Amino acid sequence: AAAVCVGSPGPLDSSTGFVYETPNLGWRNVPLADLLKSQLGLPVFVENDANVAAFGEAWAGVARDSRCTIMLTLGTGIGGGIIMNGGLWRGVTDTGAELGHMTINFDGPLCGCGNRGCIEAYASATAVARRMKEAVQAGRASALAGRIKAGEEVDSEQIYNAAVAGDALSREIFEQTGCYLGIAIANYVNIFNPDCIVLHGGMVNAGDMLMEPLWKELKKRSFEPSLKKLRIVPSALRGDAGIVGAAGIAFQRAGQG
Repeated sequence: AAAVCVGSPGPLDSSTGFVYETPNLGWRNVPLADLLKSQLGLPVFVENDANVAAFGEAWAGVARDSRCTIMLTLGTGIGGGIIMNGGLWRGVTDTGAELGHMTINFDGPLCGCGNRGCIEAYASATAVARRMKEAVQAGRASALAGRIKAGEEVDSEQIYNAAVAGDALSREIFEQTGCYLGIAIANYVNIFNPDCIVLHGGMVNAGDMLMEPLWKELKKRSFEPSLKKLRIVPSALRGDAGIVGAAGIAFQRAGQG
């Protein structure tokens, strides 16, 4: 039977398709599945967007042979998805795996969720742009300084390109981002002992600039045995991970009746 699965930011209730809140979109208490069902005339399932992408990688991507996969989606915010033994871990009230909202500094910058010091507030693409702007405003030199001072918005891709071109501050910003991610991932590793962590989003293109400081922090902060079978890999499905995962979940849930 035909069915639709939609990946949405959360927290949300996947059993009813009700979205409680989306900090970066401003939604509150949206009955998304019911709204779409009335328009489409088909069964509609709603899952957390990062869960959908994680399922895609576990179902048909880089994590097909993994027993425990953690995905981090590095975009406007940081989403998280956890796959254990082939199934999504949603938590008891369906709001689990909000990995972007792990606190790494109790007194850090304000996050879109209302908390302070979340990894999302340090290492999302939005946070990278904010940290660059703050550094320039504090007097740091950069090839991007003129544009920032002129009021132009500079995004993480432009910062990455400047880093590749030799801009020291841009490179420093990306290396710091790798450190922050390493701190957060060390916590996930110590809790879940996964065998695969998938990084998804444009920032992953930074390669060693991001990964070397990430692994350095991870090795400092994790138990050595927990790293023996761990892979940290970029998404194989890339921009299609959510689409593939949504198809897989629709197929699975429709089949369950």
